[in-house]
Amino acid sequence: MTDKNSPLSLILNNGEKCPAIGLGTCRINNVEEVVYQSIKDGTRLIDTASRYKNEEQVGKGIKRALDENIVKREDLFIVTKCWLSDKNDPEAALNISLQKLQLSYVDLYLDH
Repeated sequence: MTDKNSPLSLILNNGEKCPAIGLGTCRINNVEEVVYQSIKDGTRLIDTASRYKNEEQVGKGIKRALDENIVKREDLFIVTKCWLSDKNDPEAALNISLQKLQLSYVDLYLDH
C-alpha cells in the first residue's frame, strides 16, 4: 500500500506527504475500472490530465471508491496538469478539471 503515511512517501516542500508510487492514467483502456481497482488495491496517488481526455472516467473511478468508503478523499493524492493551450487562464482550466474529476480540490496542479 502506498498511502500518505507509507515509508514510500515523499515529503514535499510544503510539508505535505506524497506517495512515491502511483497510477498514471494516460492511454489506459477502461480507465474508470482501473482507477477504482487500483485504489481498492492500495494505490493512493492518481495522475491524470485534461489532455488525456479521461478526467471524467478517472473521476468516476475515484467517486466509486469514495462512495464505497474504500478510502477517504484526504488519503488520496490527485495530480492534474495545466497544458500549454490553457496557459492564458489556468484557473479556468483547473475548474474544468475539478468539475470533470468531481472533486473540490487536487493535491498537485502541474504546469505541463
